Amino acid sequence: MILTFLLLSCFILHTSSQFACPAGWTQHAEFCYLMITTPKLTWSEADGRCRAAGGELALPVTREEIRFLWTMFRAQNLSESELQPSGGIWLGCRRTAAGLWGCSNTPTLDFAWWMGGQPDGGDCVVMWHHEARWSDAECETARFTACQRRGRVECARQGRCHQRGGPGHQIHGCLLNHVLREVQVQDPAMCCIKCVDDPRCRSFNLVGSTCQLNTAQRSDVNFNGETATNDTCVYYEID
Repeated sequence: MILTFLLLSCFILHTSSQFACPAGWTQHAEFCYLMITTPKLTWSEADGRCRAAGGELALPVTREEIRFLWTMFRAQNLSESELQPSGGIWLGCRRTAAGLWGCSNTPTLDFAWWMGGQPDGGDCVVMWHHEARWSDAECETARFTACQRRGRVECARQGRCHQRGGPGHQIHGCLLNHVLREVQVQDPAMCCIKCVDDPRCRSFNLVGSTCQLNTAQRSDVNFNGETATNDTCVYYEID
């Protein structure tokens, strides 16, 4: 019987997940941030600059993220002459042709920190330097730029996740009837972290972005009798 193993790209911390950022970026929670103060850019230029750097225009979705981003910006120690007259930071939201907000990581603007009387007709969102409040503004004005990207998972424990099976092998599909819980993830490494951090988890299934944590491994059960044979479903075990 053929077994195949795919070692995930990192070791996994048992007690907590850690994230690392590329050089020049600043880490906060699961994200990395890059502040660009020179040169000032239009919204479209800022969006392109962030994408070229492997990220996107920042969009805080909690007050804590707003505070972090604003503090990071204030730490640049820009002079009043540098801050005026356009001392705002472009954020990752712009009106669509339908008049709605199209935003980074989300189709709608579900969280906002508007100034009084805002929004009032501009097409791009800016966070002001003096109080971190938001307003809409004309997109062609050159302003400061804040980029964000998801941090890389840094791993340290000698626990590893191995893929069992996959298309073209005798053992493939996902373990059934032993799902502890389901979570949405970005990649297999994040699913592995969820499993390693839960002492009840022995293995996991990955179906698209859905991570299913299992209470058993294939050696514990009748794997062939409790397996979904859909090739889009991939089964992993942890050491």
